[in-house]
Amino acid sequence: MKIAILGGTRFIGPCIVRRLVQEGHEVQIYHRGKTTSRFTDGLQHIKMDRDIPGQTATVLKENKPEAIIDMIGFRAEQIEEVINADLNLKHYVFCGSTSVYGQIGESTPDEFAPLKPSSPYELGKVACE
Repeated sequence: MKIAILGGTRFIGPCIVRRLVQEGHEVQIYHRGKTTSRFTDGLQHIKMDRDIPGQTATVLKENKPEAIIDMIGFRAEQIEEVINADLNLKHYVFCGSTSVYGQIGESTPDEFAPLKPSSPYELGKVACE
């Protein structure tokens, strides 16, 4: 399957990319080109900036992924651009963040835990979800 990873060069992204490649998927990593990726063989690197309206939809339409794993969306309009791009997707996975729950204690919050976003990033993740 042709899978687009929006982000994927840092944090848990490289683990996801590595696993998808091991499973034989055609992986495209979409990023701004500011972080050096450890992955080169068999991957397609596509430079784009989600802060430029329309650019994400354009490059996704050009490259026609079958699935998207969105690691970096944190503003609702970024997610809306992907959804409204009229792509023929089999899957769209949005990666949220536990930071929306505030300081996490001894147990991992579940979907019923109260949200406690305090930063613009956290507020944006909540809006995306």
